[in-house]
Amino acid sequence: DRRAGLHRAAAAWFQDRDLPLHAEHLDRADTPGAAQAYLRAAQGEGAAYRLDRALSLAERGLAVAKAAGERVALGLAAGRYALDIGLAKPARAAFTVAAAAEAPRDRCRGLIGLAAADRMQADIARAMTTLGEAEPIALALDDPALLAEIGYLRGNLHFALGKADECLNEHRRALLAAKRADAPEWKARARSGIGDAYYMQGRFRSAAREFLRAVEIAKANNLLRIVGV
Repeated sequence: DRRAGLHRAAAAWFQDRDLPLHAEHLDRADTPGAAQAYLRAAQGEGAAYRLDRALSLAERGLAVAKAAGERVALGLAAGRYALDIGLAKPARAAFTVAAAAEAPRDRCRGLIGLAAADRMQADIARAMTTLGEAEPIALALDDPALLAEIGYLRGNLHFALGKADECLNEHRRALLAAKRADAPEWKARARSGIGDAYYMQGRFRSAAREFLRAVEIAKANNLLRIVGV
């Protein structure tokens, strides 16, 4: 009891000073708020581009989380950080938690994450199947941001298959959805995908134009982590 009390006191001290230490002390005190504290700490590290640390914090939060909503939120966070680092297997493990969510939007995000992890592992068939499960949910929600992400991923899968026309069509759909959602990240990614499709078709000037537009959108919205994607 004394040890737990000291950890709670330390957590209170670090609450406004160091979010990771705040979460770790709550964890060691076996406090119910530890999982949520790990999520906040992971988000802070992720915003500072310390993605290894963000992933570690999110995974620890997922390990201690008991409430379904916290597990889903931490699964989505851990999956996204793992994808950003390029770790497909940890991403898939985390997104599997989210894909089992009751809330349709969370389940859709989890499925999209699984498809992205499968794409990273070159499992194109499974990624296509998973996107096929996600798309009806996104359509039912009428969520253009989710539809933009689905179109972008499907376009990339067609690129990997060497299907230039299908790649172009999907990225154009993604761009339309991204504009409707007013989502700069997906506007930039869709423009980049369109550039890939043009390049595959041998339309090099058009490809260069789209790549430059993608970079302009990313820089204008401080999306520096995707400038080189």
